[in-house]
Amino acid sequence: MFIKKIFTKKTLSLSILIVGALGLIILGNNIVKAITEGGAGNTNEITIPQDLAVTRFIADSNSATGTVDQVLTAKAGGVEWSDASSGGQTLYDFTVCASGCDYTSIYTAFNSNSTTPSSYWVSKGTYSETVNVVVPSTSSIHFEQATIDFSTNSAYFDASTANNTTINGNLILQGDGGTSNAQLWYSAGSGNDYSSLTTQIVLESAGTNSTLPVRISGSNNDVGHIIVRDITLAGTGPVIMIWPLEVTRTKGNFTVKNINISTSGQLNGIRFQTNSIYNVFNVLVEDVVNATAAEKGIELDAGSNYNSIFGVCYNVATNLDDNATGNNTAALVI
Repeated sequence: MFIKKIFTKKTLSLSILIVGALGLIILGNNIVKAITEGGAGNTNEITIPQDLAVTRFIADSNSATGTVDQVLTAKAGGVEWSDASSGGQTLYDFTVCASGCDYTSIYTAFNSNSTTPSSYWVSKGTYSETVNVVVPSTSSIHFEQATIDFSTNSAYFDASTANNTTINGNLILQGDGGTSNAQLWYSAGSGNDYSSLTTQIVLESAGTNSTLPVRISGSNNDVGHIIVRDITLAGTGPVIMIWPLEVTRTKGNFTVKNINISTSGQLNGIRFQTNSIYNVFNVLVEDVVNATAAEKGIELDAGSNYNSIFGVCYNVATNLDDNATGNNTAALVI
């Protein structure tokens, strides 16, 4: 990768000529450009202010300027390369992308560093994973419109043991989930902040016993925005799109929309079970249909008390079924 410099008094223009693998340009606290398009012989240009570091620049063996992981800083007289240890900030400890990063697998990145608090950047793209992707504790993770394709591997995104981890960005989980329950997301633990994460669930088949694509447990977490929509399947047993189970003092945003599952068991958009208490959720539940048996938009079982649920639930045979005590659903539009 060759870098040619052209600069003025206040800005520096960098022309990046791709020779081999990709490059990752990070400016201050922001990723300016992940250079993946064009291929060899193509040029990408960016303009950056002086005196701001471009951190964790990832070059390949053909790089004419700088070496892998050096820090590139724009100066008034041009550019300056230095080792990360001598200046600049390392924004992410590990990067994941199709090629040229530390890892090509999200599972491998997390699993290889699970005992050490680390930060991760996952590039835009589709990652085929064959085993559960276990989220590490005390870590920071950014998903840049990443899709995890579990295909037919009966695997899922497992944040059940994570504590004090922050996840942001955009994530798509697709596949058939666990064999018996069609699970694609399982979060628990405590002290986790996913408030800036949007997760979309793309369920490809129902479970053999029940269908529970999103399971939420744990305490004192923010699970972010979870979207389950546009699913048409035939299943057996109970179906719960989003399943808060023994969850306490947790908040998040749920969208359950355009669900058409024919099952002999009951279909729920969201169902609170086993003493899920003191939670705050904003919801949109719309058009949940079971052609075979009953369907309910939001159901709270006995013992799931003192929850606050805001938002909208409509076009469901039973929009709200509250069997517990002390729940605040007055602001829910049904």
